[in-house]
Amino acid sequence: RKDCPNAIRARENDADQGRWISVSWGEDIRDTYSTTLEVLAKDRTNLIIDRCAALCNLGDRATALTELEALNIDDPVTVPAVRHAYYHNLTVCAAGCGQLEKARVYYQKMNQQLDSLKGKAYDNANQAAPLCTASLLIAEGRYGHAYQILGPFSPINRLQQVGRAYWLGQIALAQNQPANAKIHLSFVAQQGNRLYITELAREQLAAL
Repeated sequence: RKDCPNAIRARENDADQGRWISVSWGEDIRDTYSTTLEVLAKDRTNLIIDRCAALCNLGDRATALTELEALNIDDPVTVPAVRHAYYHNLTVCAAGCGQLEKARVYYQKMNQQLDSLKGKAYDNANQAAPLCTASLLIAEGRYGHAYQILGPFSPINRLQQVGRAYWLGQIALAQNQPANAKIHLSFVAQQGNRLYITELAREQLAAL
């Protein structure tokens, strides 16, 4: 997209002139086109965890769960912040796959990492915790408790805003509150971009 900051900088480079093509974005497209994607990336901390988080956001939670569980996260050199991110993603993926026993175990392990975090790492982990907790509680059918956590939660970025709205929408649907569900799910549909939950929200809106 031409409004992407990276694209704006690249378009100002004379060496890149002639590489740009005009495309149009379809609206209200419901068809899907399956393909494969090979990703080459430089090794870095959290690379596989971040990749699996992306897979989870795109709806492929089973693959993300399998790949995360194959990691050797118990290596003594693994820093607590990485372990927290690892168990956070495992909790979300396992809950999304309906494997609640696994999700509860991973959730406990995630919280065990908090005592080892300090400064910004602790703040980031603490900020991400409510959505993770809510996803597990909703999977368990504990909607009231999930709402108590999400109600006062103040997201710090759009991804968290969309996540909070999605889970509030699920609570409203479960408690037969279609008007509230429509408000939250409409926000997800408008702001969720290409996230998997955006398509789920649109499907749920169409059924209301």
